[in-house]
Amino acid sequence: MSRRTSSEVMCSTSVTTLVPTVITDTWRCVTDLVADLWRTEVLISDGPRVLLHSVLDDSDDGPGCWLTWTLTACGRGTRVELVHSEQVDGAPPELHSLLLVVLQRCIQRVTPA
Repeated sequence: MSRRTSSEVMCSTSVTTLVPTVITDTWRCVTDLVADLWRTEVLISDGPRVLLHSVLDDSDDGPGCWLTWTLTACGRGTRVELVHSEQVDGAPPELHSLLLVVLQRCIQRVTPA
């Protein structure tokens, strides 16, 4: 009989929003945010459409989680989907807060100073 531990189970959570910038500007906002917030390892970068990266913590246990950003042109804006995946160990992050920061950065790009 095999036992399944919580470290073997993956959980994913996703959120989506629409931002008022073209896909290339949105890509820059997303990549800048990722660089500002975390120590990461980029696994897939298909700019300006998909960014998959791990978020590294200070332990030697490997990545703490994986984030996938998918951008889709939508009229004069961009649809941003963020998927957070991790081993089931703790509470999911505040993904809506991350998308709010992306939205704020995109709005700053289109708002005259």
